[in-house]
Amino acid sequence: WYLAVLMDLAQLPLQSFKHGELIEREFVNIITRVNAVRQFGVESLASLLCNSAMLAANTSMSTQWMIVRGAAFLCGEFPYWLVNKRNTVAHLLADRVHQMPASLQSVAVSAVGKILGFAVRPSERHMVRRDGEEELTDPEDESTLADVVAAIVGDEKAEKVVASVAPLTRSDKARETSMTLTGPIAKFCSSVDPVVQERAQLVRYMASNLPTGAEETADGETEADAPFHVALFSTEVEPVAEGAQDAVEVPADVDFDTPFCETLPSLIESDGDDGDDSDDSDDSDAGFGKGMSVEAALRAERERQQRRRADMDMYYLKGGDAAAAAAGADASGTVDACACGGSSGAGGAGCAGEAP
Repeated sequence: WYLAVLMDLAQLPLQSFKHGELIEREFVNIITRVNAVRQFGVESLASLLCNSAMLAANTSMSTQWMIVRGAAFLCGEFPYWLVNKRNTVAHLLADRVHQMPASLQSVAVSAVGKILGFAVRPSERHMVRRDGEEELTDPEDESTLADVVAAIVGDEKAEKVVASVAPLTRSDKARETSMTLTGPIAKFCSSVDPVVQERAQLVRYMASNLPTGAEETADGETEADAPFHVALFSTEVEPVAEGAQDAVEVPADVDFDTPFCETLPSLIESDGDDGDDSDDSDDSDAGFGKGMSVEAALRAERERQQRRRADMDMYYLKGGDAAAAAAGADASGTVDACACGGSSGAGGAGCAGEAP
């Protein structure tokens, strides 16, 4: 019931939506903690990934996109409850998601990697169900590994990648071909955000290096070659309370009184020596020395920068607000310029160029 209420609130058609982060946190908190409602939650949130109204909302006025971010995270954490993994991957890599903030893009790309890893081989946490989750029936999803790869790299490239996976070996030509994949993941691989780009490159590498099937070990047994596809996402992300970090005790050997960079004053001094003669004189006046504290060195550096600015900027009022106020008083109360070049005093004397 509570999840249904959150779903209704999440889809309110409001131009100014201010509670997206709160609803996202509630979704993640409930579905990660209450196993019995995961199926309903994941199936419901998967529909938000293609909600045109939420994806078209103005991110400067609305925070509904944060709810989509939470939906993407939960779909990646619990992919075994997805009704259609291929469609979910396609929605996560859609152009509208690529136009959203970088934090949503990074979560969406990570979710794609988790779904791909589950399609390669479910990890132990996907197979072991407890606390009411084991009583639920798995959805009938006909999506195969080839379908998931096709949603990531495109249909034509996916056929080449899947076909290049031999039972025992894989040709170098096929490996070279797979590293030049395009498709929906390509636009995320060239993102200007480094986190999005890094995660997208990892997903593309996963899609281009599928397991090679069964390989013979030293003992003569065979085991599937899917090491990193499973290991990357085999651990469940446990929920952490908001004030949990404050409860962690500080280790006894951590010294907060010692500065991280004890040589900062000398570094600032050496940096000042690289300037011109005026800079050198400023440095000497500032009194840099090895015996100075970090705070004193920083304060002296700020003073030196202010003096340099005063010398370089001809319109900079030296002396601060007091000097500016004094200058304004002199200009208004003593001398008024006239067109002929003369002046009239404060007492009302005539201009030098006027007739008596």
